[in-house]
Amino acid sequence: MFVRKLVEKASKKPSGNSDGLKGSDIEPRLLFHYGIPSGCNMLAYDPIRKILAVSSKDGRIKLFGKDNSQALLESVNAVPSKFLQFVENQGILVNVNSKNHIEIWDIEKNLLADVHAFEEDITSFTVMQHSLYMYVGDSAGNVRVLKLEQEHIVQMKYTVPYSPSHGNPTEETGDTSVTHVLPQPAAESKRVLIIFRDGIISLWDIRESKTVFTAGGNALQSLHHEGKKVTSACWACPFGSKVAVG
Repeated sequence: MFVRKLVEKASKKPSGNSDGLKGSDIEPRLLFHYGIPSGCNMLAYDPIRKILAVSSKDGRIKLFGKDNSQALLESVNAVPSKFLQFVENQGILVNVNSKNHIEIWDIEKNLLADVHAFEEDITSFTVMQHSLYMYVGDSAGNVRVLKLEQEHIVQMKYTVPYSPSHGNPTEETGDTSVTHVLPQPAAESKRVLIIFRDGIISLWDIRESKTVFTAGGNALQSLHHEGKKVTSACWACPFGSKVAVG
């Protein structure tokens, strides 16, 4: 009611009183947002702190916490998110946007702590549980390792190159991008499962820097059928012996 009367008063023409409220004196702007923003495209959840993050296509990120608490994060880049993931129980949210910028958000201060511009097109992103390391897969088929140090991203020298990890140089493929990087359960720091768009599945030994198992690929499919591409994957058991691929 108060807002309506204020707008009505501002819309009236001043009658000689220079001290009257004018329409130009009112500058509406968003001070607080309640609820889920429109155009949501990504979700992330911290099960320890019980915080849900929802990103939208215009670059906003909404946080939902305990006791119906809410917070709105707004980046200078109003672009959609490609990947959104918490560093569990650290108060850190990592957002990878469509410009291949990796944003580090301090959710306790609602502050953008760091932005790392990645050189390649990011096609896969994973934060290792119980650590500050991250795997980034790109469109060229390589996997790079990043580390979070004092809320800033540092790119490590360790890289999983495409040729030895893909392990099928004789097969011609039009899409070499990495779709999933899945640390093996119970051996997260030792082995990682790399899944390529063309269906190749490779279990990579991090310490020995070599492939210990390879499966899948379009070569196993009939020549009379169009090669299928991987769109989703996850571990299907807590021991890392079974994986589901769609």
